[in-house]
Amino acid sequence: MTLFGYNLQKDGEKVMIVHEASARYGTEFTMEREDHFSLCMPWSRSSNTYIRLTEFIQRIREDIYSYKGMRNRSDLQMVPKMAIILLRKSLLFETVRNFLGANPLVGLHGMGGVGKTTLAKMLFNDLCAEFECTCFIPGFRLRGDYKEMEDILYSSMYHHGQKIEQGKLIRDRIDPTQTRLLLVLDDIDDVHVEFLWEISSKFDCVNSRFIFTSQNKEILDRCIVNSRDQGGEACVFDVDCLSHEKSKELFMSHAFPFPTEPSPSVTEWIDKIVAKCEGLPLTLEVMGSYLKKEYNEYTWIDCLLALDKAENIANFRERLWLKLQISYDRLNPMEQEMFLDAATLFCNSTWNLQEAKTCWSVLYGFEHIRWKTLVDLSLVYAVREEDCIQMHEQMRSLGMKLGGNRIRSILTKEKSSSSSITPMNTEEVIALRLGGCMPLDASHIFQMKKLRYLDVEEELMCGEDDVIFPSSVILLRARGEVNILRLRGEVNIHDDLVPDCSFLCSLLCSLHFTDGNVHLPGCLVALDLKAPLTYLPRTVTENRDLQVLKFEDCLFERLPQTFVEFRRLRHLTFSSCKELRSLPEDFGRFSELHSLELHHCYKFEALPDSFGNLHSLKNLMMVSLHNLQKLPENFGALSKLESLKISDAHNIYSLPDSFGRLTQLRDLYLDNMSNLLALPSSFGKLSQMRRLSMVGCMMTKELPRCFGNLLNLTILDIRDCRSVKVYPGSIHVIRRLPKLRYLIVETNFPRSKSEETSYLSERQFRELWLSG
Repeated sequence: MTLFGYNLQKDGEKVMIVHEASARYGTEFTMEREDHFSLCMPWSRSSNTYIRLTEFIQRIREDIYSYKGMRNRSDLQMVPKMAIILLRKSLLFETVRNFLGANPLVGLHGMGGVGKTTLAKMLFNDLCAEFECTCFIPGFRLRGDYKEMEDILYSSMYHHGQKIEQGKLIRDRIDPTQTRLLLVLDDIDDVHVEFLWEISSKFDCVNSRFIFTSQNKEILDRCIVNSRDQGGEACVFDVDCLSHEKSKELFMSHAFPFPTEPSPSVTEWIDKIVAKCEGLPLTLEVMGSYLKKEYNEYTWIDCLLALDKAENIANFRERLWLKLQISYDRLNPMEQEMFLDAATLFCNSTWNLQEAKTCWSVLYGFEHIRWKTLVDLSLVYAVREEDCIQMHEQMRSLGMKLGGNRIRSILTKEKSSSSSITPMNTEEVIALRLGGCMPLDASHIFQMKKLRYLDVEEELMCGEDDVIFPSSVILLRARGEVNILRLRGEVNIHDDLVPDCSFLCSLLCSLHFTDGNVHLPGCLVALDLKAPLTYLPRTVTENRDLQVLKFEDCLFERLPQTFVEFRRLRHLTFSSCKELRSLPEDFGRFSELHSLELHHCYKFEALPDSFGNLHSLKNLMMVSLHNLQKLPENFGALSKLESLKISDAHNIYSLPDSFGRLTQLRDLYLDNMSNLLALPSSFGKLSQMRRLSMVGCMMTKELPRCFGNLLNLTILDIRDCRSVKVYPGSIHVIRRLPKLRYLIVETNFPRSKSEETSYLSERQFRELWLSG
């Protein structure tokens, strides 16, 4: 094996990452039969094997020279593989990257769909590990006054590559004048210019970096002028369309992914369709995905005719939308509805894909298959279930245009009043977003016969009358105080517009129960409740079909025994429920529970003895449970657990002996467990574990010999675990790990004499590793 070691120094702190590169590439690298074995011949330079090999070497190079312990970060932006290859070859990427090496701000200008966002994501991924705080945020998410935009920015920040759950925590943790920030604002507008000037003034502008994109060069020029006023150099770069050769390469990578070859019957149409895409990466990607492995010549002809029709539109944006709509028109009606929901409501929202699918399961059915269709056609990005839905800004704009007659109304007190909604268009509203503390007119809401989604940003002013919602509502989000909330009406299973299980699907609200008259539908599927409740209302426990249940800022100490009657519950979250002490004794009866999260429940004392009966549990997260002292002895009975995070639980001194029975566990985080003294002897039986993080675990005992039996462990993060008592006897065990690729350790300069003798120095660690 080859061993690469390197040091990074930042603010007096050194990080060493040991990277093992093996000739056994596995799925990382495969040699294709038709490629020349030497890969040195000129004709091999375009082969898939050559491209994959150069990517592999580039990853090693990045690991050594460019601050890239990147796979430990969760702030990385998704970039299509072919876009990476094309941009890496481009002079523009190198030019902008080099400029940012010495200057604080760049603007990226170009027409919609030309690749500004993709370039910004590539730059972000390339630079992010050099900065303490990072943030990549679309401009449309920054709205409101300065204070509101600042709150949104802080809540979107990452600290050392990890998401901070609450923006106020990172605001309190950092000193902007001493903090290096990497900020990308995508597709900014005129309202952002002053805000950007304030933010760049607040942070250490000399050492921070700011990247802005816009289709309006005048806006970028104003940002540049402001930056120069602060003494920093800045520049606007134009992002141009791709050449025909690169356009064809991108198109072919989507239409005919290797080893697929185009049939002779469609070859003559390829260049014509590529030319109609005008060198725009987005159009090439969508059209290539639309025609993927399509051998019917008539489909290619129809596509070309549709592109020809779009050529007659003078307005660039309208022309682009019409071309992208070719793929949308191919969808069936249910898939079209899902796309419009994603574009107009869920994209970059507080709702994640999993929660959106909960709604779609009752509206359209086959939600997983339909979502895969949208991903395969490049209409949306492939994201994890727990992440929010994302798509290209031009795809989102197309969805807003196509769904304009159904949202799809956005009203605020300053911009409009409820009386501006006429009865004629009220009946067509499917999603309604209210803001600015405007009064809610019950009569107008009841007239929205097709209403599915209601999003109330601030205080919900209901007046003296009850609010009666149509039975078609499946999602309600409200913040502020709700004085009276009644939901009435029966679901009409014969209504063509509303399936028999279209009911309130999700509720996020800060409720102030003044009279107890809160009634929720009997078929509630998901409830996300933010309220200072001292007990769980009966109206919640009566809804036995709940599948997703979230509590935030609740003040109850315990849950009623009837809580376990949510037999279909799949996802349960408690966040900042600071008085919660325990879960019901029969908690193990949740036979379908897949995910459980407890965040900042400071008084939480113990998991029930029945906890090991949760045989469907896959994800468990327990963060800042300061009063939790141990895990139940049968914890190892969680046979399907794949991801476990226990962080900042200072009263846990050991893990149960049954821990090694978690045979499906892949990702384990034991961070800031300052009193965790040792790992159990059964730890080596975790044969499927790929990632282990023990940041801040000041163990006093050596790693067990069986630790070297973790055959699939790839990443080991033991920063801030520098005990002299542990490493000398443990380093040979770590070296036995056959698939270890990333070993991350950290050495600080000693702050006291005791630290100097208690902590391992970097020199000592190197000697141990090399002599092991």
